[in-house]
Amino acid sequence: MGEIVGIETHQGWHEPTLEEKTLIAEQYGLDALYYCKDPWALRHRWVNKHTGEMQRARCNRWECQHCGPRKVVLWRQLVRQAEPTLFLTLTKAGKTVAEARRALTTQAAL
Repeated sequence: MGEIVGIETHQGWHEPTLEEKTLIAEQYGLDALYYCKDPWALRHRWVNKHTGEMQRARCNRWECQHCGPRKVVLWRQLVRQAEPTLFLTLTKAGKTVAEARRALTTQAAL
């Protein structure tokens, strides 16, 4: 499963057309035309030991066309269930943990 993520032609690789995606979906038994294209995720499945149900793995990255929207939905549900009373904006404070720690613990000069 998962060998095809692009179609190779004499001009190089290209994104599959809708018709090619439907053929791929039928070939691999996918329930959706979009799937996580991460090589690790394509090779792995999760199995529920009690029911035997199999589920495709996901890369869980925000930039993934398949996983990103699912993470948005998950986080919306979590925030809705938490019923927050305060609003907090999270920002990126640095590229490394040390830079973030320094930026967040040092007061800016006024």
